[in-house]
Amino acid sequence: MKVIFDKVKLLNVLTPAMGCVSSKSTFTALEGVLIEASENGRCEIGTYDLEKGIRSVLHVKVEEPGSFVLNAQDFYQYVRVMPENEIELEVTDKMVARLRCGRVCYTMRALSGKEFPPPPDLEGEWGFVLEQSVFKSITSHTFHSIALGDSTHPELCGGYLEIDNDRLSMVACDSFTLSKCEYHAKMKEELPGNLSMIIPGKSLAELMKMLSDEEDELMTVKPAKKHIVFVIGDLIFFTRLIDMKYIDYGRVIQDDLPIRVKIGRAYFTECLERAALVSEKRSANAAKSCLRLKFEGNTLKLSSTSLSGQISDELVCEKEGADLEIGFSCRYLLDILRAVDGEDVILSLRGPRNAMIVRPAEDDGEKEQLYMVLPVKLTD
Repeated sequence: MKVIFDKVKLLNVLTPAMGCVSSKSTFTALEGVLIEASENGRCEIGTYDLEKGIRSVLHVKVEEPGSFVLNAQDFYQYVRVMPENEIELEVTDKMVARLRCGRVCYTMRALSGKEFPPPPDLEGEWGFVLEQSVFKSITSHTFHSIALGDSTHPELCGGYLEIDNDRLSMVACDSFTLSKCEYHAKMKEELPGNLSMIIPGKSLAELMKMLSDEEDELMTVKPAKKHIVFVIGDLIFFTRLIDMKYIDYGRVIQDDLPIRVKIGRAYFTECLERAALVSEKRSANAAKSCLRLKFEGNTLKLSSTSLSGQISDELVCEKEGADLEIGFSCRYLLDILRAVDGEDVILSLRGPRNAMIVRPAEDDGEKEQLYMVLPVKLTD
């Protein structure tokens, strides 16, 4: 195989592809990048870690077609430091790859393209078109509530996507917080029924890096039984789904909470960031401290005490209902306030042992957000 790449275009393809390279597999090909060049000047570049993968198409100068696998980390680093020029990749019959640019030449081992694991069906029976910015928005607003990979509930390690013709929502829950973002917008075309699926958090993290914030940028989504495909221009991103039933989250959300507090989001966030310097600091053989919130009249008093120090702060709010003292993890509150939109937020509460609901104070009209966080037990 002998191919000549434009360095900038090659890097634009390799950079997102690096997020789908396996780093723990004993299967050598999974640590590689597949390069398939055909005589018509079409070159496909792909990575796949058996959970998620990327395929991209480049139009290059192909002097000799072929299909080979190169170590992805080495290939990416070599290309990155090459001079700004055309890069020639040649693979010999002895499976030695030579990467040249001007007077610079790297050599590395190559594997046959046949050793690369085949991806799932990337065509699918049908698909629908969606704005990239909408999907990126609902994901970024809920991503902090996706559970870590070592969770005892695998279904919580992903974002729960629900779609019908006039509603697109993402839900995430890590057992301590629950986040939901919903858009009311007509799809570009009619769907054959309602859809729901759980997309792994690691896959969503990689996908968000590829999506644009521009409203006119579209992508094609192709769901299947066990995987889902996103077509973004010449780039194809695919991932396995978490094949489990998601929790009945609607059952735990309460709308009739008697205490309602309106508060400025920006200043509340600043107070929490100051408090986190105390509450989130770990001391030897001691757990993190909780944040104490005391609602008295139209004043919110924050305090936290740890082995390393103490903080107290207060801010003005608008409260309806009884006074209340309640404790939370400062980090969970910060994650929510950084995700929610609007200048003001509404805190809805019932008692010191009941979850708090956080919503934007302003009605967006097109987008709805809801966040729920569990309290922690206060100690005197």
